[in-house]
Amino acid sequence: MDTLATVTELVKALAWPASVTLIAVMLRRNLAELVRGVRLQKAEVPGRFTVEFSREIGKTHKLQQEVRETARFQKGEDVSKKRTEADRILRQSRLHPSPSRFNLEMYYDMVNDDPAAALVAIRGEIQAMINSILDFRVIEWSEADFAERKLRRLYDDRAINNHQYTLARTVLRLSNAAARDNTVTPDQAIEVLDATQPLIQEYMSWVVKDQALKDKLGKQGTQHGGEIKGS
Repeated sequence: MDTLATVTELVKALAWPASVTLIAVMLRRNLAELVRGVRLQKAEVPGRFTVEFSREIGKTHKLQQEVRETARFQKGEDVSKKRTEADRILRQSRLHPSPSRFNLEMYYDMVNDDPAAALVAIRGEIQAMINSILDFRVIEWSEADFAERKLRRLYDDRAINNHQYTLARTVLRLSNAAARDNTVTPDQAIEVLDATQPLIQEYMSWVVKDQALKDKLGKQGTQHGGEIKGS
C-alpha cells in the first residue's frame, strides 16, 4: 500500500485538524520547499489533555495482558491471512477500512524518523475501528464527536469490555499528547504502538469470525452484532 493511499485513508479516519497535521508530517520531505514552517507541535487537537508519558504508558502493560486474556485472537494464527480477510470484509460491508490495511509495521517504520507522527497515525487506526463498530451496531455518531466520546458509546452499548475500553482510551490520550508535544521519544512511541497491537488483533478477529458481520456483507444491516471480546 503506497504512502498516498495510506494518507488518504488516514484523513478519512482522523478528525480535523489532526488529519492535516499528519499529511504535513508524512509528506513534509516533499513539501519542504513549500511549507518550511510546518511543525507538529503546533497542532491543535480536541480534548486538551496533559499526560505524563511514562506513567500513562506504564498503565498499558497490565491492560494489554487483560485484553489478551479475554481475546479471540490466538497466538500462532496466520496474521497475514487474517489481515487480508478482515480488510476484504470491512470494504465489502461498507464499514470503515483500516488505513494501513492492518499493516501496523508501517507505523513502526515511521518511529525513528518522527515518533510523534507515528502516534498521530495510529490514532487513525483506532478511530476507523471505533467508527466501524458504531456503524455496525447502528449507534449514532457525527464527525464532530471526539474519539473518546464515541469510544464511551461503544462501552455503554457493551460492544467492548472494560479492559478494551480503558486501553483504547489510554492509547488515544497518548496519541493526542504526542500531537501537541513533539518531544516523545522513539522508545515511548514503540511502547504505545505495542499497546495498540492487542486491540487491533482482537478487532481483526471479530471482523473475521463474527457471523452477524459476515451476514451483513453488501447490506445495510440493522441488527446488533456480538460483543467485541472473547466468549
